[in-house]
Amino acid sequence: MTSDKPFAPLSARLIKRLAGLALLCILAGSIIHALLLYQQEKRHFTQTIQQLAELHVPLLQVALWDIEIEALSRQVEQIALLPDIAAVELRATTGLDVRAGNFASLIRPDASLRIPPPDGGAFDLAELHVYYQHQRLTQAIVAAAGLRLFELSLFTLLICLVIFHYLRRELVVPLGRMAGYVGALVPEKHPPALAPLHPQRPWRDEIDQVAEGFDTLRESIGHYAARHEQALHTLEQERDSLDRRVAERTEELAFVSGYQEWLSQSMLSFMHIGHADYPDTLQRLLGELAGYLKLDACALFERHGQQSWTTRLVWFGSEDWPWLERTHRQLGLPGQPQEPGWTLQSSEADPGVILVRYHSQQRGFTCAVRSAERQALPPARLSLLEDAGQWLFSLLQRWEHALDLERARQELLVLSHRDHLTGLANRRHFDERRADEVRRALRNQQPVGLLMIDVDYFKNFNDLYGHGHGDDCLVALADQLKRRFKRAAELPARLGGEEFSVLLPGYSREQALAAAENLREAVFGLGIAHNGSPLRVVTVSVGCVWWDGSSSDEGVTRLISRLMNAADSALYQAKGQGRNQVCAQALEAPGAEDEPGTEVEQRDC
Repeated sequence: MTSDKPFAPLSARLIKRLAGLALLCILAGSIIHALLLYQQEKRHFTQTIQQLAELHVPLLQVALWDIEIEALSRQVEQIALLPDIAAVELRATTGLDVRAGNFASLIRPDASLRIPPPDGGAFDLAELHVYYQHQRLTQAIVAAAGLRLFELSLFTLLICLVIFHYLRRELVVPLGRMAGYVGALVPEKHPPALAPLHPQRPWRDEIDQVAEGFDTLRESIGHYAARHEQALHTLEQERDSLDRRVAERTEELAFVSGYQEWLSQSMLSFMHIGHADYPDTLQRLLGELAGYLKLDACALFERHGQQSWTTRLVWFGSEDWPWLERTHRQLGLPGQPQEPGWTLQSSEADPGVILVRYHSQQRGFTCAVRSAERQALPPARLSLLEDAGQWLFSLLQRWEHALDLERARQELLVLSHRDHLTGLANRRHFDERRADEVRRALRNQQPVGLLMIDVDYFKNFNDLYGHGHGDDCLVALADQLKRRFKRAAELPARLGGEEFSVLLPGYSREQALAAAENLREAVFGLGIAHNGSPLRVVTVSVGCVWWDGSSSDEGVTRLISRLMNAADSALYQAKGQGRNQVCAQALEAPGAEDEPGTEVEQRDC
């Protein structure tokens, strides 16, 4: 950072200060010398006054006492001729005033001497006033001060030159080199070594310490710069690493987000499929899971209790059945998990194979997968794999529940369609099938036969033998119906009590009559004892009706009603004519039964 202050060279400032100091020294020396000279002149004047008091005052005393005016004047003039005295004035008490010398610019005397009487009287004879030669003193002081000033100036100049030369060599030049070194420094660049500031010497001074400080500072700056570069390099590496980790984390979050979205869609898809679609859907999900987790093989195994392991589903990127066999054998080896719960295992035999396992006393589950790279999966993928294993296990359980529900539904359907005693179709199922077969017959114009069967004197049978034997009798009759009418379209049914019916799609009139007659003979041939019947055995009466399947404009319901009415009519005819016989009718055209005597086209009993 450059300062805004002006640059003042040290050498110029040293010269100025040395010159000022020299002037002060010269001035102080001159003043002191002038003061000393003044003191010396003052002492000399004092000595002169003492000499006057010792030499001239006695002479003046005698001359005054003798009143010798001329002698006084000569004495005063002699005193005035002394080099240090400018003027002399003698003032007698008698009023005599004798002067000698130059009194110009003299104000007051510099010294006064009393002249006492020779006899030691109380009153002085006169007073001698002496005026000092100040001009001579001033000239002497000026001359001496000038000489001293010249001498001091010359001496001070020599001393200053010597000092300046020494300071310039020992201080200014090294500092100038330092200044040049500092000025040549470049920011963000390692400084070079400082050149020697002066020749080699056997001692060290402050400049050497400063130079050593510069070297130490340079080395410190070098170390700092190296550490700074290292820190910047480390920071760049951390930045790159952070960018890489952020990218990896972003990719991982995107992967997890996609995986969760796929998982949600897959779970939704299972809400709308039937039990039959589970295998294909699970197979497809295994393939999609393998694509997400980069797997090339997936297999689901399960067992119940202590049974052996069974393979439920398998998916291969490329078929590898030996791997499946190895994995299946590994599941049965000793040392498998015994504690209930989920575990995650790596296969020692196959690199890259992970087993997601669930164990309990009731069942076990294993999801075995193999990495496409044959390497261990990263922790995040392992966590997803463990979650996927638990999810697949829940799907298998859901599949089993769906199968159980379907079996229960089929059982309920069978129960809802079957008579609980005889196992034949019940009235509800018979009505449904009857409507379907009639629609099919109308559509294809095929014939339909219908038998109505009733056990003769069955109330008497129950009264004589009890309802238990009555039920056995009905079961025996049902067995005959099952044995004789077992084609897909034929439907024997118990309509209620001792009344039965058989639907015969595609039967002609002769075939329907023959079937009815064969049934009657078979029941008679059973020889079930019935003392309440004239024939002493259980018999049945059969009413047979037949429709040729010709086109009709009447509805299905109307046609069914006519078939049932005709069959009931034939059955009542058989009972009215003595029972143990078959009576048949052919269904007339619509509206014919409304005319009296035209309901039965033909009766055979």
